[in-house]
Amino acid sequence: TVLGTNFLATAVCKFGSSPPVAATYVSATMIVCASTTAAAGTSKLSVSNNNHTFSTTSAQYRYYTPPAVSVLVPTNGPLTGSTVVMVNGSNFINSNQLMCKFGTLASTVATWYSASVLQCYSPSSALLGTVALEVTNNNQDFTSNAVPFLFASVPTLLSAAPSNAPVTGGTLVTINGTNFLSTAVCRFADVVARSTVISSSQIQCLTPSMSVGTVAITSSNNLADYSNTSVSLEVQDIMSVAAVVP
Repeated sequence: TVLGTNFLATAVCKFGSSPPVAATYVSATMIVCASTTAAAGTSKLSVSNNNHTFSTTSAQYRYYTPPAVSVLVPTNGPLTGSTVVMVNGSNFINSNQLMCKFGTLASTVATWYSASVLQCYSPSSALLGTVALEVTNNNQDFTSNAVPFLFASVPTLLSAAPSNAPVTGGTLVTINGTNFLSTAVCRFADVVARSTVISSSQIQCLTPSMSVGTVAITSSNNLADYSNTSVSLEVQDIMSVAAVVP
C-alpha cells in the first residue's frame, strides 16, 4: 500500500531499477502495488501516473530473506489461550509488523529477541486440535512451514495414591485424572517432578524432598499452564521403629 497525493487510475509503481508494475487505484491518496522480485536489501519506490514521469519523492522499500519456523516451545496450550510460545527459526525482523498466526485464528503480535527467536501468545480457540503456526515480518506474507501447535484441554486431577509420602522424596505417586498428554508433568507445590504418562487418565510421578505438611499436586501438559484442580499429598517425617513387643 502506497500513500501519497495526486494519484490517478493510471498509476504505476517502480521498485528500484526493476520495470514498473501496474498499481491498483484506491483513491487520489492511496494505491496498492505488488512488489517485484529483488535481492535482499533496500530499494527506492517511486510512482508515475503516465509510466514516464516518476515522482521526485520516493519511499524506501525493504526486501528481506523470507522467514522460516522450525521449533516451538511449548508445542501445546489450552483453549483459553495466553500461552507464551517461543518460536525458533530464521530471518525474523524486528518490526511492529512481526506477527504469529495460529491456523486460521487472528494474528497475534510477536516480540522479537533475535533473527532466530521470537515470542508470541497463543490466542483463544473454540476448537480442540492441531493448527499450523506461521510467522510474518510484514503482517502479510506468512511462512508455510506448518509447524504444529496443539490446542488441548488442561488436565483435571481426581485422586492420588498413596496419599502420603516421607519428606525424603522418591515415592512413586499414581495420579488419576483426565486430559494427560504425552508431555504431561506433575508439580508438587512449586517443584516439577519427574513424570511418566501411563495414559490420558493416569500419570505417575516421583515425589521430591519436601517439608512436613500438606502439598498440592497439580499437572501441566506444557510446563506453563497448570491444572485448575489439584489433589493433596500429606508429607510426613520418616518413620522409625523403637521396639517390638513381644
